[in-house]
Amino acid sequence: MFFRWMMGFCHMKVNPAMGLRMRMYYHQPEKMDLFSKEETVAIVQAPLRALERIRIAYFPTEWRRQEMRYRLTMHHLLMKLLFSTGMRPCEITGLEVDDFDAQALRLRVRNKGRQQYIVTDRHVFISLRTAEQLGELLRQSQAVRGADSRGRLFVHYRGGSPLAVNLLNHVVKKWAGECGIARNVYAYMTRYTYCTRLVEGGADLYSLRKLMGHVQPAVTLKHYLKLTPTEIRKEWKQFNPLAEGTT
Repeated sequence: MFFRWMMGFCHMKVNPAMGLRMRMYYHQPEKMDLFSKEETVAIVQAPLRALERIRIAYFPTEWRRQEMRYRLTMHHLLMKLLFSTGMRPCEITGLEVDDFDAQALRLRVRNKGRQQYIVTDRHVFISLRTAEQLGELLRQSQAVRGADSRGRLFVHYRGGSPLAVNLLNHVVKKWAGECGIARNVYAYMTRYTYCTRLVEGGADLYSLRKLMGHVQPAVTLKHYLKLTPTEIRKEWKQFNPLAEGTT
């Protein structure tokens, strides 16, 4: 609008802003692939089943055994947070130790960037069992933390370095394959699944926006609030003014 005014005021023939496009949001697929409820439970529990098996497995040193235990526990917690909080992968890898509030059973999530549609800070809630597991993981990682990862909640056991964002894609793909899921999967599918389950459970738009971490309700509506045919039928049955049997 400013440049259009300038063209009229200064008698300009060409708009300097012609062709300029501002990226206001990240493109989301029209058809979002989701994990079923059975797949969700299987993927989250798969590292725990592997953890049970290593008790009788052979390891050349005790350090290697502890490393494997730590890795499997961390993978379990990473996927637990992905599916139960809807956090973005970059938000999970960026969690600080100070963001973990064991007493209030919640995690503080910091803004991943400068996008205007994302809230600066928000809190997501965790169960008592998850808080206990996070506390135990922190105790196991104290001896291996490096100078660049002392404040991070999740670190590698070998070297103590912070986690890379793409690690969560590898973790989800690995355990999905272990569970026999042959299709292409990725970490962000857990966020789509989380939002869809909230909608199926009857979450209202205001709560959904807060839990997803959006400033503008339009972002939640445009990208994530995509009702399935089953949900549309349920809404129709509930709010149909001509209920069955009245006509």
